[in-house]
Formats: sequence, C-alpha cells, structure tokens
Amino acid sequence: MRHYLLSPLKAFLFLSFLQISILSCSSLIYQQFKALSHSKLRALYSKHYDDYVKFVTEYKQGVKDNRPEPHRLLAYAKNVEEIQKHNELYKQGKSSFMLGLTVICDMAEEDMQDEFPVIKFNDTDDSHIPQNLTD
Repeated sequence: MRHYLLSPLKAFLFLSFLQISILSCSSLIYQQFKALSHSKLRALYSKHYDDYVKFVTEYKQGVKDNRPEPHRLLAYAKNVEEIQKHNELYKQGKSSFMLGLTVICDMAEEDMQDEFPVIKFNDTDDSHIPQNLTD
C-alpha cells in the first residue's frame, strides 16, 4: 500500500497539477472548479484527500477509470458534502433514509449520464408494446 501523506511542497505541486488538469477539461466540474479560489481549493483538498484515498483503496481496486484523478477528487468531495447534508436532514427527522459511499461517489453528474445513459420513452407512443399487452 502506498503512503499518501504529502509534504507541503508535494501538496502544492499536487494542487498545481489539479488546477492544470481540470483547466484542460471542458466539463461541468471544470466550471465548478473555476469558481473556486485557491484557498477554497486548498481547503477542499485538505478536507477530503485522505478520505478520497481510503475510498479509492476500498471501492476502486481493479476498476479502470480514464477520468483524471483531480476530476474524480472534486466530484468525490462534492458528493460527500451532499451525502453529509442529506444525512443531517435524516438525523433531524426530515428524511426517511441515510446515504453512504458507493463505488460511484467519485462520479460527477455528467459522468453518470455518460456512463449510464437514460433511455426516455414517449408516454403517448405505445407502438413498441405488443398489442396483446395493451388490451
């Protein structure tokens, strides 16, 4: 198992790499990244990186993923914060279920749409249904 604790210089270099990698993308995550100041990005990195590494170790062993790690880290951070907000509502009795981590927690919404496209059917067109099932 690799050791992921980073020195301040390595952390700075990683943040620089993170910025360059995401700036070269044309994704929604890129748009969200652009809105982050350097200090907010550093805080996001500091808050979520260690947990992200644990997540990758536990959930992503043997999973091939062509998306750049900085993209996945930001998606993970955003999803974890949404999970935490939702679970707080659960604790307050405003939701009937809790959320947790899954293998897709490092996927942004657009990644989900690319990976799992939704087929939409026209509700008024039932021509694709055999006649004996519509009677």
